[in-house]
Amino acid sequence: MVILLAKYKVRPDADREALSRLWNRMHEIVTSDPGYEYLGSRLYSDQDGSSMILYEFGSLEGLNRFASEPEHLATQRRGAEFFEWMTNDVCVLERRDVWSPGGLKTPERLE
Repeated sequence: MVILLAKYKVRPDADREALSRLWNRMHEIVTSDPGYEYLGSRLYSDQDGSSMILYEFGSLEGLNRFASEPEHLATQRRGAEFFEWMTNDVCVLERRDVWSPGGLKTPERLE
C-alpha cells in the first residue's frame, strides 16, 4: 500500500467553487479506472487554516499512473490559482497493526 499525504493551504482569494469542481473531477477520474488502484482518502483540517488529505493507493505504480494522467497534470499546473503552498509526501506502508476491542491483531505484511 502507498499513502500520499497532500498538505496545503488554500489562498484566501481562491475560487473555492472552481477548486471543488477540479477536486470532484480528479476523484471521478481516479475512481473510474481500477488501474490506479485508488483505495480512498480522508481529509483533515488544522486550526491554522491548513489541511491534509491522506490518499491510499494499492501500489506505487497505481499512484504514478494517476500522477501522469494528462487531465491531472493540467490540474496541477493550476495550483498557484488555489494554494498558498502545498507539499506531497509519498509513503510506502510496510506493515499495519490493527487494534480492536478484542486486542491487537497479528501484524499484516503489505506487499
